[in-house]
Amino acid sequence: MELFVIGIDPGPEQSALVMLDQDYVVRAHDYDDNLKLCQFLESLCSEIATAPYLAIEMVTRYGANTGESVFNTAKAIGWFERSFRGLYSSEMYNARLYLYLRSPIRSWFGVRKKASMGAPLKDRFGEAKKGHPLEGITKHKWDALAVAVYHLDGLKMALAKDKPLSDFGFNNVMIKS
Repeated sequence: MELFVIGIDPGPEQSALVMLDQDYVVRAHDYDDNLKLCQFLESLCSEIATAPYLAIEMVTRYGANTGESVFNTAKAIGWFERSFRGLYSSEMYNARLYLYLRSPIRSWFGVRKKASMGAPLKDRFGEAKKGHPLEGITKHKWDALAVAVYHLDGLKMALAKDKPLSDFGFNNVMIKS
């Protein structure tokens, strides 16, 4: 069975999407309007024989400073989940991604910014230059790639040990009918 994981870094108007296959090869990536990405998800799910997994970075609590863009991002997450016709979807918070992708020492002493997400991915997969495996991955796509890698690693561990995804930190996995 071939696995496909779609990682999304949602935004209020535009979002980033990266699709990985089971060998961590980037099969598709885009940064576009949310409506166009919803249409892409709908068409993709009808074209792929193996149902993909969808992983979305979730908005976090911002306290009293929560503004319109956060609510629009939350709406976009709902649109993506509605457009997705695969078997599984999961939401995760970026703090878990930072701790997972960076070594414990780098996580403890390092800077935890969105801009630092690309460094561990470059260490693992190579540069994003022409002719390299991550060619075309820029800005928000790094976060979408991080979401996809985290989810694919968890799927592989769960399948290898024949255990449920919840044993690997995927508490919000929903089985779609």
